Amino acid sequence: MSNLDFGIGAVIHIKDFVFEDGSKSNKYFIVLGSKPGKNYLCVKTTSHPWKRGFTPGCHHKPRTYFFIPGGGKKTFFPKDT
Repeated sequence: MSNLDFGIGAVIHIKDFVFEDGSKSNKYFIVLGSKPGKNYLCVKTTSHPWKRGFTPGCHHKPRTYFFIPGGGKKTFFPKDT
């Protein structure tokens, strides 16, 4: 990556992200923390729920996750995330 200035809350879109199995797809990362000259704290998004519900917001069981409905006018994400 280059020395771009990403702030907290930035959504980074990587087109044709390459997964471990060699498949490719669009991928989004959300910046949770950043300081000039330091590493960034980011989370990777997924559109493939695994034992997760579809109620918008933060959930703590069975694993902590935050669900964002996709495809609407109020969200950046084209798919449920």
